[in-house]
Amino acid sequence: RNDDCIHYLISTTDEADAIWVTETWTTKDAHEASLESAEVRALIGQAIPLMSRSTSDQFELQVIGGKGL
Repeated sequence: RNDDCIHYLISTTDEADAIWVTETWTTKDAHEASLESAEVRALIGQAIPLMSRSTSDQFELQVIGGKGL
């Protein structure tokens, strides 16, 4: 519901019990501000037990172009 979130995709893989979440935000600051919402913090709290991988599997990319942006 956040206008600064351009894309939010949840994907599966052939790996059992694995998902990929891909987010595209207008700015890094907008993403960080979104994490302050009580609603978002509650959702993160629910998701943490489902996460089996460490945060080292997170990648921050700088989008330089592509279709749909």
